[in-house]
Amino acid sequence: MTKKRKITRELTPIEKQVQQIIKRREQFAILVAFSELALELEKTDKMIQDMDESPEKIISKAQQEEAWELLLGKDMFGCITIED
Repeated sequence: MTKKRKITRELTPIEKQVQQIIKRREQFAILVAFSELALELEKTDKMIQDMDESPEKIISKAQQEEAWELLLGKDMFGCITIED
């Protein structure tokens, strides 16, 4: 049985910068997606508000509240918190 050893070396300054750039790009993409989702949810809120009172409106409100909770929940909202 052979064990594979992973040889690690210290990254060069340029490689470290590249890693930081990649990480920031990913964080930016998450921030953009979050913003777009929030804007769409706001539009949907307005559409639901303008609906006539009906069982469909009640269901839509409940689904919309759930969508907001998911968007602002720890899993999604926590991803856009940037630590320096």
